[in-house]
Amino acid sequence: MWTLQFALLSGQEVTVQAEPEETIDNVLNKAQEALNVLIVSVVSSSGTLLDITRSLEDEGVQDGDRLLCVVDRPDPACQWHSKSLIFAALREDGGLVVWGGS
Repeated sequence: MWTLQFALLSGQEVTVQAEPEETIDNVLNKAQEALNVLIVSVVSSSGTLLDITRSLEDEGVQDGDRLLCVVDRPDPACQWHSKSLIFAALREDGGLVVWGGS
C-alpha cells in the first residue's frame, strides 16, 4: 500500500492510501471526496500532467509522492497566469506555485 499526498494550490492537502496498480482516476476519487472538490487533472512533482486512465505505477508515480491537483474552479486565493505549457499561480499570501514545461 502506497501513501500519496494530493495538494491544492490553496495549500489544502489530503493523504490517500493506494495500490501501485490502481488507476489515477480511482485514487483521485478518494482525494476528491476528502477535499470536497472536483479535480480535473493532476500534475506530478516533476511537473508532468498525469494520464488519469493509467495506473500510478505506469505514470511513474512513487510511494510518498506529492501530487498537485487542478480543480474545476480556481482557488479564490490565487490569481492564475499561463504562457505556453508553463503555469503559475500567485497565492494570496504572496507565494508562487509554478508547474509545467516549455
